[in-house]
This record gives sequence, C-alpha cells and structure tokens, in this order.
Amino acid sequence: MPALAERWSISADRRSLTVQLRPSVAFHDGKPVDATVVRDILMKALPQYLGPAVDDIADIRAVSSRTIELLLRRPSAFVADGLSVPISEPGADAMGTGPFYVSGQSGDVLELRANEAIIGAGLFLIAS
Repeated sequence: MPALAERWSISADRRSLTVQLRPSVAFHDGKPVDATVVRDILMKALPQYLGPAVDDIADIRAVSSRTIELLLRRPSAFVADGLSVPISEPGADAMGTGPFYVSGQSGDVLELRANEAIIGAGLFLIAS
C-alpha cells in the first residue's frame, strides 16, 4: 500500500518508472516533502535496499514538485519493490513521514502522536 505515492506508472518499454507524490505530504515537524527531497533520499538509500539491482537505475529525476522519474538501464522487476524506503527528513532521523511519531517514552510505554498533515491531531499510547 503506497503511503507517499498517489500513483505510479511504468513506461511501455519498462525503462522508466514515474511516481506521483500525494499532495500536502509533510514530515512530522510540518516541513513539506517534495520530489527533490524524495529523490535525494532515494539516491542515498536505494543501494542498501536494492543491492545489485541498484545498477538497473540510470538516474532519478525530480520532474516537478510532486513527480519523480526513475530512468532504468534495462527493465527491472526489483526497482519498484525497492521503493519501500523509509523517508526521513535529512539531518533529522526521527522526523519521518508516517502517520505517527514517538513523542515520548516512560518505561515500557511509548507515546505516539499523529502526523497532523496526514490524519489530524491525536495521541496514542502503546506498551512496548
């Protein structure tokens, strides 16, 4: 189930993958997530997620503020699967894009808060 992607498409020759990001995606601190940020994160993270299949990628481009294009050297069944990379704000490892973030911990209880940009305000407690 895509979280940041609104939709994606593969070209007829299977040598490019275009990903359209959802509008108004934001990091937990409210900073917007755009195609340039996601491209930069993917370029750094994909080698460890894809292993040797990363060589199938010729380039990753931010085509617009919400569109990323992966240009492939050859058709690859692995590249799309590798896009399940966690997207965290550069320089702030704890700032992700998911629906919740850890806002506190007391003993074995984690306090999770909702990412308001995704699901509205909220607070959840989970025992670890």
